[in-house]
Amino acid sequence: MFILKAVGIIAGGNRYVLCSSFTSGGTELWHEYCTVVTDANITHDPTLTIVNKALRHICTSWESIHHADPLFCSANVVLVLDIVLDGAGNHVCEYYLVYHPTRVIFWPEQINPSRSLLCNMKGIQSEAHIGYAINAQYWHHRGLYPSLSCPGQAVLHELKDMILHAIGDHLISASSTASYGPDELKTMLDIINSRIPDLQNMPGVCRIVYILMKHFAEEKYANLHGEQAVRLNSGVSIFDSAPRKCPTKAPIGD
Repeated sequence: MFILKAVGIIAGGNRYVLCSSFTSGGTELWHEYCTVVTDANITHDPTLTIVNKALRHICTSWESIHHADPLFCSANVVLVLDIVLDGAGNHVCEYYLVYHPTRVIFWPEQINPSRSLLCNMKGIQSEAHIGYAINAQYWHHRGLYPSLSCPGQAVLHELKDMILHAIGDHLISASSTASYGPDELKTMLDIINSRIPDLQNMPGVCRIVYILMKHFAEEKYANLHGEQAVRLNSGVSIFDSAPRKCPTKAPIGD
């Protein structure tokens, strides 16, 4: 599930070019500055007006904090938004931004990692560790909208490396930490190794690649990848299975 941030709607207006999207029935728009994806019915003029106002608000928020850096400077930025009603019956915009080079989702405002992002996991210390959780959200976004762009060879090689590492872990470890079994991993490898001439026209295959990238990012987050921590075998908890009783202290007589 994505983490959404609600903002109020103010003034503004822009032009879009419509095209089709994939899985969730959303609509993809190419704004003059970036790609915008929304489930809102933008063929409805009042809804389109709200989307335009929301986009202007997001741009204004960004410029007020990051004065010199343009938000929508290239196709590397994608805006995903939806129009909903708040508790008072007013239209608000729920949105997040995607930046492809660093594989993150973000907002113009500074926010604290939420419980839903960190899966209520305790002991999070480093930005790199939080980065895996954000990375999983990024690949989740790509899986929702696989027709926006297909994975490049670098992503396919990265995924293949992680699959081969998991297969090797099953071979050399008494209890592998990989969440997939050897047969499942070999099936993944068959998909990656299949000769597909044009991934751009195969969003279903692209979606599989993105979902697998998400799952491996979640594994790295759950297994404290790269962090200073105790390494345990799969299925072994750092907590006692049953509470221990403190030993009874008996008085010592003379």
